[in-house]
Amino acid sequence: MRIYILYAGGLVILFSIFLLLSLSHIEPTTIQKATITRLNSVSAIIFLLSFISAFIIYTKHIINNLKKERNKLSEEYLVKEAVDNFVNDMVIIFDGEGRITRINRACEYTMHIFPEEVKGQYGLDAFLDDEECVIFKDALNKIYKGETLKEGVNYWKTGRGTRKLIKWKLRPLIDEEGTITNVILTGYDVIERDRLTRDAFLETEEKYRTLVEQVTDGIIIIQDDVLRLVNPAVCNSLGYTREQLLGRRFQDIIHPSERKRLTFFYKMLLAGENPPNTYESYGLTSDGKKLKVKIKVKMIQFMGKEAVLVIARDISHQRKTERALIESKKNFHTLMESSPVAVMILSKNKISYANPAAKILTGYCNDELKTISFMNFVHPDYKSIIKDYRKKLLRGLATPNELKFMILTRDGEERWVDGRMELITYEDEQALLVILIDITERKEMKEAIKKGEAKYRKIVKDTFYKKPKELDKRIRKPNYIYIIFMMMSNTDKPVSEVLNDVVQILPNAWQYSEITCARIIFGDMSFTSSNFRETGWRQSADIEVLGKKVGEVEIYYLEERPLAYEGPFLKEERDLINTLARELGRFIRRRSVDKKFGYRKNMRFYKKAMELIRGIDNKPYI
Repeated sequence: MRIYILYAGGLVILFSIFLLLSLSHIEPTTIQKATITRLNSVSAIIFLLSFISAFIIYTKHIINNLKKERNKLSEEYLVKEAVDNFVNDMVIIFDGEGRITRINRACEYTMHIFPEEVKGQYGLDAFLDDEECVIFKDALNKIYKGETLKEGVNYWKTGRGTRKLIKWKLRPLIDEEGTITNVILTGYDVIERDRLTRDAFLETEEKYRTLVEQVTDGIIIIQDDVLRLVNPAVCNSLGYTREQLLGRRFQDIIHPSERKRLTFFYKMLLAGENPPNTYESYGLTSDGKKLKVKIKVKMIQFMGKEAVLVIARDISHQRKTERALIESKKNFHTLMESSPVAVMILSKNKISYANPAAKILTGYCNDELKTISFMNFVHPDYKSIIKDYRKKLLRGLATPNELKFMILTRDGEERWVDGRMELITYEDEQALLVILIDITERKEMKEAIKKGEAKYRKIVKDTFYKKPKELDKRIRKPNYIYIIFMMMSNTDKPVSEVLNDVVQILPNAWQYSEITCARIIFGDMSFTSSNFRETGWRQSADIEVLGKKVGEVEIYYLEERPLAYEGPFLKEERDLINTLARELGRFIRRRSVDKKFGYRKNMRFYKKAMELIRGIDNKPYI
């Protein structure tokens, strides 16, 4: 076709040249000149188009030839790479005359031979005995004569002198014209392949056995109405050993109330019908107790026969947990309603629940609380802190156990609170439990204590660091006074513990500490130093709270000493015992205020509330 196009193009070009030459010898008239001009233009255009057409056709012909060559090279390269690198089986390639042109690496490794040793040999003379060679060459000739596939199994000789059983196949490689260009032999070592298959099967079997043994759900295989396989989870749940279960009728481990129903489902499944494949039922333990289980069933092939696979999950604990959860919810709401601590539950940034204490703390009623955001209560100075805290909490990042910040009540009053926040599930949605403990009065007390620390230091200095010589000689342990005052600044220990600690150190602050004992009386309680004994050498001061006597501080000398300002006691010691009694009164007053506002009680409530929330599988759920 292309030759004809080129021939036609050549004729057009020759015709155009002939026409131009013929017209050039005639003396033209005016009309003829115009006609000749038109003909010349047409001839030039035809010539140009013919030339372009011929050039395009020739260029396409060259490009197509190059593509064919490139594809041929690419195919040969890919075949070589596939044969050499990516084929696990042996591959031997024969040319059109039946001579070996290439073997792959798998063939080299299997037969322990190099390509140069067999390249150019006819058939498999290097691998087979004479008798086997004849059979193979006959198969090869049949392939060249047109048969598409030949295969066989026989023993091949390796380069090390051993023999291997090789299973092989012959396939022809045919070009576009139908000519056999090559014959490809593929094969593998039968014994080695069987070993690898067996090892892989054993490895897979071991994996599945481990999975069945370790899974927490019960796995049962029923075949011919008896138990053929049970895993440890089944044995543990029912209280049997594996030997006791294997071979028993499956009805024996079903509670009598469920046997009729489950047997009916079993027969439906064997008949090819569609019974429920997931349902709840009751098993029967070895001691005759009911065991609530969730069952999934499926038909499978086991040991070459049809069988029923049963996966059973013990849900008796789940039911107990659900009942405990319901009970925990009731206890939680009862606790919240009677709590002195403000409790709120935030869902979707709105207050879904607020207890009566939260309404008292904020000054809002229940309807108002449900329409506003929690951030409306937070003091502007702490809004960014609370936002960051919530973000970290929602992302599961580490957050401090407590957060002290200020809130604004409905009347605009600033209140200090000790906040606790916890992620929970509320009405099947993620929510935030907020517990607020009012610590405004406690905060003010702490500030007063800090301000009073300087005052305590001044008292010690004024009392014990004066310059009279008699005082310097007799007072040698002024630091004990400072220690006593710092003990009374402790707001964590109970009052009884603080008073007991103070009375043990108190004798060391007097000039004759080695013969000094002390007693502190508070209400019905009495606290004494280890060497306490009443004597006639006594010094005391009353402990008062709001002008009412609540106790007394007493100092006794166990031996007689020279007279001083007040018997054997110094004037500075009188000032000291008065100061101690006054500060003990203030300490007891602070504790009574703390008890009144119930900070420790509130902290105990918080811990109890969180124990209730976390009491179900350690998962916060309300």
